[in-house]
Amino acid sequence: LFRNRVEMLSRAVALAKAGYGALLYDSRNHGTSQKSVVSLGFYETQDVLGGLAYIRTRSGSSTPAKIVLMGVSMGAVATLRAASESNGYAALILDSPFASIRETIADHAWLFFKLPRFTFPPFFLFWLQRFAAFDVDQVNSHAAMARVQPVPLLMIASQGDRRMRPEVARQLFEESRSPVKKIE
Repeated sequence: LFRNRVEMLSRAVALAKAGYGALLYDSRNHGTSQKSVVSLGFYETQDVLGGLAYIRTRSGSSTPAKIVLMGVSMGAVATLRAASESNGYAALILDSPFASIRETIADHAWLFFKLPRFTFPPFFLFWLQRFAAFDVDQVNSHAAMARVQPVPLLMIASQGDRRMRPEVARQLFEESRSPVKKIE
């Protein structure tokens, strides 16, 4: 959260060396993008789909042969949700996704503020839904994974990561219908 595209540059270089193009952008209210509501993956999904459409327009092809969608943390969730709404890609790389907004808010409220799950999270979620104008339950990585086409999947998780628990990545990995998948 609140990071930028420059941090992805080394990964984009590796992809370019392997023959792929790379489109790096700052999510809304991140880096040099315009100020906007951060929706923890809901509106950001449209940004990923917009990037996918841009790549197709620039390449002059609608075939997914060389398009790999990749995201980190909230970007992984937005990427997964975009993949569940599209079929124009050849593979997915998801680094440290969270399961749902409800779970991640509850986890972070405890991790950073030592607030129990029954106090701050419902209050925060109530106001997030009203301020950002969307249903937080629509951001659910498990539901998105069930709708993703079975393309190669690389799931990345860090043991000991207290913010984005590796158990979530493991669960999503196991739920994936991909015949070719790896978790690191």
